[in-house]
Amino acid sequence: MTKRLICLLLLVCIFAVSCAKDAERSESTELSAVSEPEISETENVSDPADEILPLPRTEAEVKRYRTGEEQSAQVEVAEYITAEDRRGIVGGTCPEDAEVFAVLRSSVIGHASSSHGTFILELPLPQSESPLEVKLYCSEPAKSVSSPVAVKLQSYATGEYPAPGVVWVGKNGWLFFNNTEKQFTNNEDISQRMRNRAVNRTKQRVEALAQSGTELIYVLIPNPNELYPQEMPDGIEQGTVCLREQAAEALAEGGAVVIDLGPALKAQLGSTGHELYHHTDSHWTEYAAYFAYKAICDEFAKRFPAAAARDVSEFGFAEEYREAGDLYYDLGMRKDLLRFRSTFSHITFTTPIDRLKYDHEEATVINNDNMEQMDFTNPDGEGKPSFLMLRDSYSIMLFDWLAERASVSHFKPLWEFDISAEEAAALGVDYIIVFVCDMNLNSVLR
Repeated sequence: MTKRLICLLLLVCIFAVSCAKDAERSESTELSAVSEPEISETENVSDPADEILPLPRTEAEVKRYRTGEEQSAQVEVAEYITAEDRRGIVGGTCPEDAEVFAVLRSSVIGHASSSHGTFILELPLPQSESPLEVKLYCSEPAKSVSSPVAVKLQSYATGEYPAPGVVWVGKNGWLFFNNTEKQFTNNEDISQRMRNRAVNRTKQRVEALAQSGTELIYVLIPNPNELYPQEMPDGIEQGTVCLREQAAEALAEGGAVVIDLGPALKAQLGSTGHELYHHTDSHWTEYAAYFAYKAICDEFAKRFPAAAARDVSEFGFAEEYREAGDLYYDLGMRKDLLRFRSTFSHITFTTPIDRLKYDHEEATVINNDNMEQMDFTNPDGEGKPSFLMLRDSYSIMLFDWLAERASVSHFKPLWEFDISAEEAAALGVDYIIVFVCDMNLNSVLR
């Protein structure tokens, strides 16, 4: 009897253990079905070839960055210097759509993308030794990396005209003046006191000028980095408050005609192949200046129909490679050693002005002679207005076009923004135009 009872108890235990194991297997199967679902054959799986490649950080990664049977072409270095603030600057040419990597001691210390076949590299340099041999690699799409080109940079300034810290080296060949930082980050705005003063002063000017039949026009122009924030160096974020828009509201409230070029230029972004600002110069292009010309002429035409703007087709806008601009020069580089592509005008009509806008026909830098007082009389000026312009250097891209739409035109020396009602009355002009980019806007508001 005792043996039978023991056997019965053993059978019960074995059965219980077996059931527990079956339950555990079942639970494990259910969890497996939830955590590892079967992938459908029609489900969209991303192709690694479609992904954006992460930028290399080492020389070994540069060599594996892209692959192809054909090897990328080498870069051609035009010039390299060390600026006073210990930045290595390298300018040169490379194929379109290429990426250029600078390697020091097996680590990537700089990267630039081709800008219509040119590149500018900014390299932070250690002070531990000199000279420093930096290797430049070029990488074209669907090709293996090029063999390196070596440059030897000093750890101290070597440029003929090194300017410490005044120019940012942005992306895709863009350069920017760094004194625009407050406006770009929008840490600079109009105080209520300044706004009230701008409104009241504008009212007084408008009323005083009206007595002699003169209208007051403000033309306000954005800084290039407002239109191209994506080309700024990493770590400098665009803000949300716009000093120019605040100024435009105050000046308009004071009764002046205000032409804010911000909306018109932003509407042109990506719409044509024409550049709005030069990549290596601090000024806008003649193509961008056309929209200021048209807006001013539209104001003229309200009283003087003969001064209506000419059609854009008469300005012969085209892309050209010319010497680098003033920002490149301010890095300490030679303008004549490297050419950059931008937009320039070749008008099909004559103007009453016989002088160059630029230093010479292959230059991007403006002619300094146009910064002084200029006065023109148009022999074909019947039925057209007279004006006086208070201006900065952005005016140089269109002063001859406006002179052709006027009977008499006066251009004050650059950055002289003050004029009394008595002076204006003595000139007897139909319009006073205040023409200013954001960089100089505080000079007008003060």
